[in-house]
Amino acid sequence: MEFDLGGKDGPQPVSFVAADVGESFVKIGVGVLKKTTAKYEFYTQYPIVERAVTHAEWTSTGAIFAQTCPGANDFAYDLGAKITLSGNTLRIRYTLKNTGRRAFSTEHYTHNYFLFAGQPVGPGYALHFETPLPDDGVYDGARREGKTLHFDQVLPKAVNLVVPVFREGQGDAWRSLTVVCTVTKQSIHVSNTFPVSRIAVHAASRYLCPEQFVLIRLAPGETAEWERSFTFHKNTASPVQDKS
Repeated sequence: MEFDLGGKDGPQPVSFVAADVGESFVKIGVGVLKKTTAKYEFYTQYPIVERAVTHAEWTSTGAIFAQTCPGANDFAYDLGAKITLSGNTLRIRYTLKNTGRRAFSTEHYTHNYFLFAGQPVGPGYALHFETPLPDDGVYDGARREGKTLHFDQVLPKAVNLVVPVFREGQGDAWRSLTVVCTVTKQSIHVSNTFPVSRIAVHAASRYLCPEQFVLIRLAPGETAEWERSFTFHKNTASPVQDKS
């Protein structure tokens, strides 16, 4: 997972914007880093000032992660993730607390790299949503049909698709999606409990990665809790019909 990817479509870390070049900023999930560029850049390796401290506890059905960061410039946080496996569903329960003196907003997403039985992403792969796909999205490498993106040929190179869901009040309609491979008759249903601010789909022949972004705003002392779940099915006939 990652907080605050940045880029042209995503917000920069609030603590990054508040800091001058040469000062420290907070990257949630990482710790305190040194600002060396005027705008936050995903691929820049910012020098580490102080790593966040992470503790892990393993159980027979999952793991519990707890991270603390003393922060910088009045920005600070506590982060938790509880992972549990029950039957054919993997759940991740997140908690994020603002332990600093300043309010912040942050955007969270996960890297979902899906591949079914080594089958290259192409014919038989589809990505199904619960609501019709908007006309103004970027769907290079995929065919849009109603609520579904179909991949009719093996992708010759990596593509980045964008499903814009910034429209006010529509985030709830994008909380879940299903990735299907009719060649292997398998599917993965992905769902989260927060309204979605946007969706990006990173794909290549060896993976299909739908990323649901959620925007979290926290005043000092406030805590947010949300969950993402992944349910695995077999004997799937189509993007909209699951016989398991």
